[in-house]
Amino acid sequence: MPIIARRNQTDFVLHPEGGPFAAVLAKVRLHEGVTTRFGTKDRVQLLFQTEVRLADHTDKVHDDRPMTISMFTNNSLNKRSRLLEIVGTQVPPAELDRLLAERGEFDLESLVGSQWQLMVSHEEREGQVYANVSAFMRGAKGQHLTIWQDGAPWPERHQVRQEMPAEELKATPELVPAGALADEDLPF
Repeated sequence: MPIIARRNQTDFVLHPEGGPFAAVLAKVRLHEGVTTRFGTKDRVQLLFQTEVRLADHTDKVHDDRPMTISMFTNNSLNKRSRLLEIVGTQVPPAELDRLLAERGEFDLESLVGSQWQLMVSHEEREGQVYANVSAFMRGAKGQHLTIWQDGAPWPERHQVRQEMPAEELKATPELVPAGALADEDLPF
C-alpha cells in the first residue's frame, strides 16, 4: 500500500518588523546533525514569545497568545560564536567563564524565562519572507513577561510595561546589532 506525502504550503503570520519588542525566552531546542554549507552541525533554536498578540494580526486566533520568533545558531560557546554573544547578554562574562571553567558546559535551558528586547527584520529567501531577530539585548528593568501556555492569560501590551518608571517608558533603549559588541565594550 502506498504512503502518500504532500508538500503543504502553510500560511503563517509574520512577526511585525521593528521594535524593540519585549520578549521572553520560552523554549530552547537542540537540533542535532543539521547539514549546513559548512558541514554537519548541532544547532540550537531559541524560541521567543513577544509582547505582540497573534490575534491582532490574524482572524484565525481568538485568544491572547503572543507571537513567537525563533533564532537559530550553532551549539558552540567558542570565543567568537553567536551563541556566546547571546548567552553573554543574560549571564555576566565573569560568571559564564567561571561556570565553563568548573563544568566545561552551560545549560542553555537555564535561560528559559529570561527577559529580552528584540529588533525584528523581514528577509526574503527563495521566494519566502521570514521574520528574523536582527538585534537583541537584555530586557528593560521592570519587564516581567511570563511564558504563555495554552489557555493561560497573557497580559496586554500596556500591562507589560506598567511597572516601569515613567522615565524608562519615554526612553527607548539603543539596540546594538548582533555581533557588534566585543567583551571589552560590556559594562560588567
